[in-house]
Amino acid sequence: MGSYINLPGVPLSQEHDSLLLAISTSCHFCQESLPFYRELSAKTQGKLDLIAVLPQPLAESQTFLQKGALSVTRVVSTNLNQFGVLGTPTILLVDTHGRVQEEWLGFQDDKARQQVLARILQ
Repeated sequence: MGSYINLPGVPLSQEHDSLLLAISTSCHFCQESLPFYRELSAKTQGKLDLIAVLPQPLAESQTFLQKGALSVTRVVSTNLNQFGVLGTPTILLVDTHGRVQEEWLGFQDDKARQQVLARILQ
């Protein structure tokens, strides 16, 4: 927390925070987390930009999200290490300047999911 992320060519919202989902098409925890990500998308619409960041090519990433019925503001294909993410799934809440406000690593159980929602929706 407190570090800054930089996604070249991906402007962050200047109106509100952004939620970055660092996921991978080959990660079974990411696949299992899709219902939670859909819930995040529905509950944060208009409040946060939801940006999916995947290491796979853009077309493969978009197909994965479409099959998972996950609606996001943007899809980014990049090396996750480029902005300090070492594993998937990772959720980052960042402000309009790219400063990491919160970071959630790995698969989130039901209790952790409620904590994520509470923090994001505060």
